[in-house]
Amino acid sequence: MSEQNVVLFYPRLGWMDTFILDLPLSLVYVGDTCRKHGIEVRMFDQRVEGKAWQEKFLKLVDTNTILVGFSCMTGSPITHALEATRLLKLNHPELTTVWGGYHPTICYESTMREQSIDYIVRGHGHDSLYQLVQYLNDGGDLSAIEGLGWIDKAGELLLNPMPSKLSFPLLKDLSFKGIEMGNYTRFNYQQRVYSLFTSFGCPHKCGFCFAPIHYRNYKKRWYAYEPNAIIDHIEMAVNEFGAQYISILDEEFLIQRKRAEEIFQKSLDRGIDVEWGIRGIRIDDLDRADDSFLELLKAVGVKQVMIGVESGSPRMLKLMQKGITVEQTIKVNQRLAKNQIILPSYNFMSGLPGETVEDLYQSVDLILRLLDDNPDASFSGMNQFQPYPGSDLYDLCVKAGFREPKDLEGWVYSDTHFSDTKAAWLDEKVQHTLNAVQVSLMFSDNKVARELGAGGIGKSKQSNSTGLVRGRTLGFVFKLIPILAGIYQPIARWRLRHHFFSFLIEYKLYSFLSRKLGQIFSLPSQKKQST
Repeated sequence: MSEQNVVLFYPRLGWMDTFILDLPLSLVYVGDTCRKHGIEVRMFDQRVEGKAWQEKFLKLVDTNTILVGFSCMTGSPITHALEATRLLKLNHPELTTVWGGYHPTICYESTMREQSIDYIVRGHGHDSLYQLVQYLNDGGDLSAIEGLGWIDKAGELLLNPMPSKLSFPLLKDLSFKGIEMGNYTRFNYQQRVYSLFTSFGCPHKCGFCFAPIHYRNYKKRWYAYEPNAIIDHIEMAVNEFGAQYISILDEEFLIQRKRAEEIFQKSLDRGIDVEWGIRGIRIDDLDRADDSFLELLKAVGVKQVMIGVESGSPRMLKLMQKGITVEQTIKVNQRLAKNQIILPSYNFMSGLPGETVEDLYQSVDLILRLLDDNPDASFSGMNQFQPYPGSDLYDLCVKAGFREPKDLEGWVYSDTHFSDTKAAWLDEKVQHTLNAVQVSLMFSDNKVARELGAGGIGKSKQSNSTGLVRGRTLGFVFKLIPILAGIYQPIARWRLRHHFFSFLIEYKLYSFLSRKLGQIFSLPSQKKQST
């Protein structure tokens, strides 16, 4: 038993790999129970393995490999995970393959029908994966493994119930063996970035999000680590990995504000010298927070918060069950402008069923108001809604003509930033306006100059700053982008202010270049510059 191993595969994600390479935390978590029972866990991250990834991947597999697991989200990761799964089956048809992650959890039927996939695991599968290993070794009852799905010999789809309780490995038990920390950073960041979950799940019911579907079977839809455990883990990351920038990836960090306050206060008390970025915060949570909380964020070194605004249309906010108001967004933005340290990055969601051009214009007007009130505000983009089976909005899309893909590859088209295929539930004018706002919004703020400029993100500490390594020619391209963005920015803002979106050649150029960047930068192996 001690000689056995499982191989876990993390696929390329797409064009954002150009800028962000975070730790493959899904592999770290899902392999935990196997590792605790003496099974070697071998992790393979396709994003950092270069053009010869196939050979390297196959070399990880040997006669002691009992199964190979693949973590996968909806969209372009499917292409890469599927290529690797089929490659494995071609060379090792006897090996068991397992898919897990958000896509197999939500879109399980088409995933299970893919011939190269033997099993799926829905939900957080660290215990279920180990139980499957036990079954493969000793036999037993597959129906007892929570979240497991497979097709029997008669061709019937069998799907076990999801777990009813959220459970996760302890932070102190997580193992990063085999992961080269120097591979993981953000483009042009001046510090070693360490990504971290302090909680899992979300109790809110946003209609565009996968979380309400993913967590609906759990009795408790939010699970959080204790502040002491979090700070102990961050101290470990600082001391062992040289972490300088902590990126919190929670789906919603401020569900319990007192918990967040305790985390940051303990960081100050222990003298942990890092900067912070927070991915998931709601407007209403910030609206309820007093000024002392914002001062605490400032004191501890929080530099950026990503906030879900979603829409400037009250009608759309109601449709998506967001539970916030436009007035709250304006108020919070004005407070952050006074803070002058914390940079807000606002997320918008559009392309919902029933959305009109007038709804989009309301979002555009809100964006401009946020920029006028706070010139440091930035926008991650106007994300395009993609329907997930099981949600109310999905049913509306189906009524408007959307047809769920019958096979796994049919889900590859889903891209929240740009899509070459018109959404079936949107008319031509709405789709064109959405595309125009997407590209204009990317360059209407100062994020390109700030994040791709010479200064980069954050303060450099001693000599162990890191960044994604670029070739000389491609380095020149990234020096050129801020110049071109500066030239285009007045045009982008003019388009937004005047709602003028005709002659939209820049969207096709932006879409083409983004895809090319994804193809280019997902190939070269990323090596650390220094330790």
